[in-house]
Amino acid sequence: MALKDFRVKNGLSTPKLTVDGTSELGEVANVSITGGVSGQSIITDGSGVLSFGNPTSSDPIAPMPTLIATGVTETVPTNYQGLFGYPIEVDGTLEIDGVLIDVNSDSLRVGGSNNQVQFNNGSDETLGASANFTFDRATSNLDVTGNITVSTGKFFGDGGGLSALAGANVTGTVSTATTAGTVTTAAQPNITSVGTLSSLTATGNITGGNLITSGSITLNQLSLNSDLTTTPPLQLTAGSLQDGVGALRIDAVEPDIYLNDTNASGHSTVTFATGNVAAAAIGKNNNEDFYITVNTGSGWLDTTFIADHLTGNISLGYNLAVTGITKTGSYSNTALPTSVAGGIIYITNGNDKPAYGDGTNWYYFDNTQVT
Repeated sequence: MALKDFRVKNGLSTPKLTVDGTSELGEVANVSITGGVSGQSIITDGSGVLSFGNPTSSDPIAPMPTLIATGVTETVPTNYQGLFGYPIEVDGTLEIDGVLIDVNSDSLRVGGSNNQVQFNNGSDETLGASANFTFDRATSNLDVTGNITVSTGKFFGDGGGLSALAGANVTGTVSTATTAGTVTTAAQPNITSVGTLSSLTATGNITGGNLITSGSITLNQLSLNSDLTTTPPLQLTAGSLQDGVGALRIDAVEPDIYLNDTNASGHSTVTFATGNVAAAAIGKNNNEDFYITVNTGSGWLDTTFIADHLTGNISLGYNLAVTGITKTGSYSNTALPTSVAGGIIYITNGNDKPAYGDGTNWYYFDNTQVT
């Protein structure tokens, strides 16, 4: 049977069409094949079966695309170079087994291996790369083996990712910082404030200016060594204490206040004042005698009351005014003490009356000698 040509004007529908020879389909718009995605090609398997896919060959992709669509894979094969001068939008996959070269960047080639960050290493042909400088897109981790130096810039963030920092490697000034560990450097200069401390333990000396506290201070021993000459080394100020409370209280077994005069001929004195004006004082004078003195406003009356430290005798430098009863020593006329001029005793043994001394003898007040 002889075969003849035929033309289809309004469409042809048939389960199978076999054509021997050449078919002229006309314009490409006359051919429509459903399926595939943008950018794919019709590929044959060599046995007459066609499919959509991405052609693979040992030849480089040429020309380079400006768009690699989703689902499309383009490959720059090994030992080939892909040249481009316009940015390539990659929504699918671009596999570079060879070299990808931007012809607008002085023909620099990509250096290093996967995940290594590219940088200018001074070469005219290949960008620099190092296994010590990598970026993992899957984890968003940037790894650097070496130092990161910031001259005038700053690091930002909450620092939550910083850990295991060796103290010896942290230098410079930290404006604010919190540490839950122990400060081990022996000398810490220029610490102006430490905030609120729950406790402070020191085995050595604490040297400072003022100590201000609203609570109690418990000390095993308080020792002050001062070179002040016009300011009290120890001063207690309590403006609201009630009478009888006491600004200074000592609770102890046999408590003592010990005043030690390091000046061989000085005074040890406890002074009483009102409004910073001294009014009275008690203590030890420069003769080692105990004394009580008062301030008249124009001077001290240092002989007001003196107890001799050798004899125990008490002397009054001024008048003794007594509104009650005074009692003197009682003696028998057979055991009289040594007469003291101005002294008064009371004679018993039936006489039962006072007598005075002239320094030699004792006399009753009627000037009769006591015998």
